[in-house]
Amino acid sequence: METAPNCKKLVILPLIFFLTLSLPFLQKEGKGMNSMSSIESFVQAIDGHPDLVKKIPDELALSIPIPVIQNKGEKKPKILMAFFYYYMRGIPPGPYRISVPRYRLLVDLNTMNIISFSPVKDKDFGIEWPERKPVGEYTPAPGLTMDAYKKKKARFYQLYEQILPYFQEDKSHLPDDQADAIIEFKTLFEELAHKPLHPFYKALNPAFFQWLDHFRQKQ
Repeated sequence: METAPNCKKLVILPLIFFLTLSLPFLQKEGKGMNSMSSIESFVQAIDGHPDLVKKIPDELALSIPIPVIQNKGEKKPKILMAFFYYYMRGIPPGPYRISVPRYRLLVDLNTMNIISFSPVKDKDFGIEWPERKPVGEYTPAPGLTMDAYKKKKARFYQLYEQILPYFQEDKSHLPDDQADAIIEFKTLFEELAHKPLHPFYKALNPAFFQWLDHFRQKQ
């Protein structure tokens, strides 16, 4: 369940963006902040980025970010985050109809500079889908409260911050506790990212999902 569509109130969100801009992303290499991980704060800031708010309809939802490593192999490779925007339409408690991604966004994680922002179609992801037809539906799990969802999302981004340096360094053999963090991350991703959108997520950076697949639940 990604960031839900919202009205992006222009009075509050630029303030969130301003406060978040100074966060030292990944400076602590996996140690989250007390109440919110810096990656979760980064996502909130992007969701309210003034330049982006002006360009997209309010009802579009923002995806979970997928990391893209630039200049891999150098001493300080750059970490970019790839997102897409999509429609999720319906009446609570669902089901909600999910569209193919409509925009793709690439942002520098450390500086928050927008690298690229462009409209996209299904074919840009290597996928063919009938125009205007939803890619699928999403219905929240029975009994899932907003508080429980927020806790899952907070845990997901804490794990994200923990495992990202391992992906940056392309580590495929890790101690059990670190490997377990990646397995938990994968489980939460499956829960929070709407299943009909999984092929589009994988298309953002297949190498990230190939790396995740090195780590499997112990039998």
